[in-house]
Amino acid sequence: MKTGPHRLLLFRRKPGPGTPIRQEPETDSAFTGLLRLPRFDRAMLWRATTRSTQRLYLEKKAGDVRYVLRDGEQDILEIVAMTSIDPAGRTVLPITVFTGGLRTDYLMLFQPQGPGEWAAALDVPGVLEWADSGVHERREPRSLDARDLAAVKRSVLAAPDLWVPAWKAVAQARADGDPVRVTIEEARRS
Repeated sequence: MKTGPHRLLLFRRKPGPGTPIRQEPETDSAFTGLLRLPRFDRAMLWRATTRSTQRLYLEKKAGDVRYVLRDGEQDILEIVAMTSIDPAGRTVLPITVFTGGLRTDYLMLFQPQGPGEWAAALDVPGVLEWADSGVHERREPRSLDARDLAAVKRSVLAAPDLWVPAWKAVAQARADGDPVRVTIEEARRS
């Protein structure tokens, strides 16, 4: 996990200077029932770079949420979801990332970023060239169960440092010995 002053800017209002690139991917049956985010294609981002561009990103607004996908360091895809509407308990945002023929499920947690602002963030590792992403319906943290353990572990490990306390709060809200709590605590120690 990484931290630094550049991260704080991402989670406030609008992304820093850069050029948004909007791209609507072709339809795919793997995305049935998902909100499909723009395809993240590292080569396409590099081709679009100019001297005046400091940082490129993709974005999509759907309902009350704005999604931003940015090229992180060392094959990381940064995914951020921002909203001004209180998620009111439905703070878990499931997301599926397709890359290199693999489908990987993650869980992002919304947490307050300031008055009237909530954000969820994830640093997806191993995105070498491209990734497609789909967002599922938000869930309540108490809905997590044994079927979610692999995604919970993967998500805690991919959570930016500012989101680790949110995972800790999810664990503490569960009984001692609860499988989700144990998974979160083990992942935090990794």
